[in-house]
Amino acid sequence: MSLKFLRVFGPSTSSRLFSGKIEVSTTGYSYKDGRGKTIAKYGVFWGLKDPKNILQRLPDGSTSISAMYTGILDAVNMAREQETTAPLVIYTDLNNEDFVKELSAHAKRDFYKRDNVTKMKHSEILKEIFTAIQGMDVQIIHRAASGTGKPNYVTEAIIKHIYNPPGSLEDPKEILIKTYCHKEDIGEIEARKLIYEGFCMNEKGQRSPKPSKFPECFVGVRCRSSNKGYIQAGYCSYWPNGEAGSGNVHRFSPFPITAYRATLAAIEEALKEAVENDIRNLIIVTSSAHFIQQWRDVWVHRKEEDRSSKRSRSFYNKIRDLVDKLDNVYFEFKIEHEEQSIYSEIARRCKEGIQYPLLGKDVSEYSLGIQDLTVQEPEEGIPVVRLFKTGSGLTSGVVWENQNEIINRPGIEANLISILEKVDRNEVIIRTDSEKLIKSVEAHLEIWKRNGWRNSLNKKIKREEIWEKIWKLKQTRKIYWQFMDELNEKDIEENRRIPNPMEKDVFVSKNSNE
Repeated sequence: MSLKFLRVFGPSTSSRLFSGKIEVSTTGYSYKDGRGKTIAKYGVFWGLKDPKNILQRLPDGSTSISAMYTGILDAVNMAREQETTAPLVIYTDLNNEDFVKELSAHAKRDFYKRDNVTKMKHSEILKEIFTAIQGMDVQIIHRAASGTGKPNYVTEAIIKHIYNPPGSLEDPKEILIKTYCHKEDIGEIEARKLIYEGFCMNEKGQRSPKPSKFPECFVGVRCRSSNKGYIQAGYCSYWPNGEAGSGNVHRFSPFPITAYRATLAAIEEALKEAVENDIRNLIIVTSSAHFIQQWRDVWVHRKEEDRSSKRSRSFYNKIRDLVDKLDNVYFEFKIEHEEQSIYSEIARRCKEGIQYPLLGKDVSEYSLGIQDLTVQEPEEGIPVVRLFKTGSGLTSGVVWENQNEIINRPGIEANLISILEKVDRNEVIIRTDSEKLIKSVEAHLEIWKRNGWRNSLNKKIKREEIWEKIWKLKQTRKIYWQFMDELNEKDIEENRRIPNPMEKDVFVSKNSNE
């Protein structure tokens, strides 16, 4: 390290011990871009070519203060991972050297203002910092890097000494060509300059220590060129400890076929398996630094309109939907080493997936007609329920044949749920005057489920939670549909039993005490 470099940056240019202390420089700032939009970033510099160095954009709407706090939190988290007892000195733009002492006072009020009614501004991240520093010796020192009228020494150092994999490894381009078997993936090559092996972030794109007790799901991809020069790809999910079974294997078919897009499909598959098996917390391990970098810098932190032109947005949108259904999701970057048993198994599965038939997007259910979805003469002894829609001239609601239960809830989907909950793992005949409902439940529902609860235009379906609940209930019940295209006398007679619609749910029973 040159003397000039030390004079410019001072002792905080490295995380080496100085007088028994670990020192690290941070910065947090905001600025307006050419469109007048406020952009906030934070940086943490540990030393020359140190993989812990980071310069990251924060979510839209963040302030320079929140960026400073985030830099401090990131530094504390990374220091904690080193498992050292040495004091940690953090240099920051934050001009408050009593910050640590004040945190303790704020924590006693659970980060409420003195009125004990209103939460403090930035209370969430302040609480995270307070929790993270417990058991550590942390000192905050003001050393302005931003707003001084001079170049920001922290960001300059990070950019100048950007992390690069050790030169002893194979050339990254050669690794990628062997793994992905087609033209260089420039996005992956560039991302591996920024993302180090073992990098872990949460679903918010924030670098975070890897949780020790969360289940892990590994995802992998393999490609090859066919004899005719076409690219073929297989991908898989793999749960080493079997929390969601062993995982699944698929051949990737949506054009264009690339390893990056197949990786997105594998991550989507892993998240689906977690949702379906009620795994609320998990770690997804991927060898795609490109995904990590894109999720961190683009898909988490920018609004929908800023992401709309990005390639593969349909995959990212579905991944985002699935992440939102879970409590905690972490993404970890690890380079594959096929001599390790986990990665040799992933390679075997992915190569198996390449052998699978090439299937197009299955939307065959859209072509089913009402006659394909209904029955005329079901078996005797199955309970019959009539479900009437609104706007038909009849009273909407549910009436059970030969029973005293009558239900009228707002919305035909809510009425259908009441039917499925009542039959409880049995068979039922549903007579309805809604052709649209029959097609939605028996045809469209499976397509929406396969497509991540999105329609053929890749837009989120309305009332997603309701339709997802209907799908789950339907898995343990057998429904025989009858379409009332022409009402008979029995249909009209049964409809007269339903009371006039009310704003609130109505449950009427002759045996009711109300």
